Amino acid sequence: MAARVSTRDRSGLVSSGTSWLGRHWPMLVIAGIAFVVRLVPVLRGGGLTGRGSYDPFVYYGAAAALGTGKLPYRDFLLLHPPGVLLALFPFTELGELAGDPIGMAGARLAWMAMGAVNAALIYLILYRRGRTAALVGAGLYAGWYPAWYVEHDVRLEGLATLLLLAALLLLERIGARREPLGWVVLAGTLLGYGALVKLWGLVPLAVVLVWLLVSHGVRLAAGVLAGAAGVIGLVMPPFAIAAPNWLQLIVFAQLGRPRDDHDWQFRLRSLLGMGPVTGTVGTVAMVVAALLTVAAIVVACRTPAGRLHAALAVAGTAVLLAGPLWYPHYAAFVAAPLCLLHGNVAGLLWRRMTAGWLRVIVAAGIAAVLLGGVLALLSSSTGTRFPAARLTALLDGRPGCVTTDRTAVLVLTNTLRRNIARGCPVVVDPLGYRFAGQGTDASPAATRHRYQRELVDYLASGHSAVLVSRSPKSFEPELRARIESWPVIGGVGRYQVREPS
Repeated sequence: MAARVSTRDRSGLVSSGTSWLGRHWPMLVIAGIAFVVRLVPVLRGGGLTGRGSYDPFVYYGAAAALGTGKLPYRDFLLLHPPGVLLALFPFTELGELAGDPIGMAGARLAWMAMGAVNAALIYLILYRRGRTAALVGAGLYAGWYPAWYVEHDVRLEGLATLLLLAALLLLERIGARREPLGWVVLAGTLLGYGALVKLWGLVPLAVVLVWLLVSHGVRLAAGVLAGAAGVIGLVMPPFAIAAPNWLQLIVFAQLGRPRDDHDWQFRLRSLLGMGPVTGTVGTVAMVVAALLTVAAIVVACRTPAGRLHAALAVAGTAVLLAGPLWYPHYAAFVAAPLCLLHGNVAGLLWRRMTAGWLRVIVAAGIAAVLLGGVLALLSSSTGTRFPAARLTALLDGRPGCVTTDRTAVLVLTNTLRRNIARGCPVVVDPLGYRFAGQGTDASPAATRHRYQRELVDYLASGHSAVLVSRSPKSFEPELRARIESWPVIGGVGRYQVREPS
């Protein structure tokens, strides 16, 4: 057995002379748990080829359309930067060879694996603060509800978290090497690409720039800025030149959304990982978690890297609380920084505990919390089964275009590419038209009326229209009568296929 040689540098960080596997085998176990936690609820629910939430199919459909030569912002509506489309390209290529349901399943598995990698990255970032810090931070992330939510299916935040954590791991090299500029530029490239995945990525980029400027000087801050500017300058121009309205779609259409009725308490509880916990228990859990987080921020600010993690958590929380809308996946914006903070403070407290009985009690408590989160997720299910074979058989013999209010139908029946080949309108985000034009509307009622009319006009443009999330009764009377005049030519359960006249 290889001898273990441990040293402690001036900052109190632990290094070891054992083999890589000997030091990091717990990381592999946690990563495996994270993957299983993301996979099992999907298998118990809709399955890898089932119908989940709305957004993942929008991203996959947009990436598939891009692979056929269609450009977002010019040829079809997209309300996000194009970074996720490029990341999905290998899976849409798989979809072209084996069918889009298989391509979508591959993308989902990749996002689950991404969650496992994110947990591993947290372990590596915290490992120099001690194994306890690494275990707690990575273990917390493996069962952290906001992280799970964006990594069991294809969502922007899972990819953005991967880019952020990889950049933070590279920034750990500052102080360990005399000339870290190359690593800093690479970190800037990752952070810049994060902004190309979701516009909120500009916030961690700005935080890192300020942190480097204050802690390490202009040279390293300029390195991050150069890396970020380089990747943005490489990716965006082809899209921006082809579609000058891109800025309106990915910036102003998002900022112009009306504020919803979710108060700050609800948002705070969700971003602290307490979203599924409601009532008095949820309020108490929120208060406790908030106090622990504030304490973790105070403790983290004692070191330069800790100050960076704290700044990322605080800035991200401010954006989430101030934003106009709230969706469950938004909480993942601060999932990684929060897990880093809690892992760091757990490691510090562990090192200061000298009583063996106290360590046993604390370790048992932490293990119970982490295990409880993992078991709760493993017992859940997500998504619904999709009758792909029967619905595909019904649509295969139909002429012309298939229109629908949910892109999942086009992807899972493998009709998206057929639509494009037949010259049909490319609509991968039907709901996006509601937000894209709301700036010109006089009132929410006008927005609703315009959107419903646009949606029905799009549905009517095909030879086969499939309504999924909406029934004719949910439309205004005139539009409802128009839809109900289309004969039903078949269907499977809730998936009725109508023939627009």
